[in-house]
Amino acid sequence: MATTTNFGWVTPDDTSLVKDGAAAIRTLGQAIDTSMMDLEGGTTGQVLSKASNTDMDFTWVAAGATPTFVGCFVYGTANQTISNATVTTVPFAAENFDSNGFHDNATNNSRITIPTGKGGKYLVVAQSSFAPNLTGFRQLRILKNGTAVQISQMNNNASNTVDIQNNVSYILSLAAADYIEMAVYQNTGGNLTLTNSTDNDTFLSVTYQGA
Repeated sequence: MATTTNFGWVTPDDTSLVKDGAAAIRTLGQAIDTSMMDLEGGTTGQVLSKASNTDMDFTWVAAGATPTFVGCFVYGTANQTISNATVTTVPFAAENFDSNGFHDNATNNSRITIPTGKGGKYLVVAQSSFAPNLTGFRQLRILKNGTAVQISQMNNNASNTVDIQNNVSYILSLAAADYIEMAVYQNTGGNLTLTNSTDNDTFLSVTYQGA
């Protein structure tokens, strides 16, 4: 008797007699039924999983748990005076969340540091908020281990009544012990206030995306 290419199910030969058809169909049907047996069953919420490397060897298992969030969001608790024409690193004394000890509110609090075992791709999001001023431009920099890897620049305000906010988002490959910081720059000709006292003014966050 002939067999199928992938699973070896028995089928009639082209030259088989008609009287052998019923038996051949039963044989093929039983082979299919046996091969597909693992697909039967399961309950609501379960998913099909391979039980071994053997073809058609499956089992029903509980669906995976919701992925655990990994990341950190930090912001300041007091406005900061930024000197003219000076690249200044921004400290953060508060956290909205910190899943794995990325940040310390007191020690090296400008840094978000990648914990052991959490290396991979990270989405970095940063925002700076400067007080109104009609002169010069403002820069927001993302630093990796002290070196700028992304810079966003905004020109002066169109008015002198609202803060000027600058945003950056960037994906970085980060290893354990790498650290991310935010730095700002302004050239108004004098000191300028960085609004850094709430979580919607000046902030820095990292979110793990995968290995």
